[in-house]
Amino acid sequence: MIVFWMGKINGLMKKVLIGGMVFFNSWIAHAPETFVEKNPNQFKTIVLDPGHSDYYRGKGYVNEAKYNLKVALNLKEKFEKEGYGVFLTRKDGKNVNDRLRKNGDLNGDGRINLEDEILARNNFSKYYDADLFLSLHFDYVKSDTSSKTQIIYYGLSDKKNLIDRKKNFSKYENLNYFNRESADFARDLSVFYRRKGIKTENYAADLGVLFFNQADKAVLIELDNLYNSRIRKKVETEKGIEEYANNLFECLIGYEREKKGGLSFEDKFVN
Repeated sequence: MIVFWMGKINGLMKKVLIGGMVFFNSWIAHAPETFVEKNPNQFKTIVLDPGHSDYYRGKGYVNEAKYNLKVALNLKEKFEKEGYGVFLTRKDGKNVNDRLRKNGDLNGDGRINLEDEILARNNFSKYYDADLFLSLHFDYVKSDTSSKTQIIYYGLSDKKNLIDRKKNFSKYENLNYFNRESADFARDLSVFYRRKGIKTENYAADLGVLFFNQADKAVLIELDNLYNSRIRKKVETEKGIEEYANNLFECLIGYEREKKGGLSFEDKFVN
């Protein structure tokens, strides 16, 4: 994979190299799971990353981590029935970093914190040589409580904006640093969500779980907004969790089938 489509690269090389070195200093202590070897799908190996954990709970007072994991477990079962190799970065409430053989200080700064947890998730993706990395989340936004799915890829307009997660960009022409494969995939996947009548947004953001990720395609998905009381009630039910998992599953299968058939996508990206 060409990791970044860049106008300039020097300002980011140090960050990329650090991400690579971190992986070789630690590895995920998991035995490979069984999956179908003769897999006809484009994404032979999918890594599902249930965002957050019991320790890093996410925004607001709700335990987002719990719902992320429930959706991921449901998705894993669906994808495996279709012959995909599927791996979860976590299967319980523990940090992904807790499963490493090393002491957890992945970036060597003398502390163990959220940055190390993000690197652990990226290391997991590299260890299993993921074709597709899906980081699953629920948003918690007061300013817009509407129900919608956001599909986010890595990108920023200028290296001065590194780690500035407040700046999001939706147009390629405004980006100098971004993962082209992931950007195209995010936009294509959104087409299928919109075909299902689901309000969807696409944009680029400087997120560590995407920046360091070496999967062929890596996106973060905000499945819905937990600030909305109706959504909070929905995710407490098995039916609600099934709906979120099924929407993503069906959209990805639709994407696979159209790619396999060589069909083009509609260029209808409304943010």
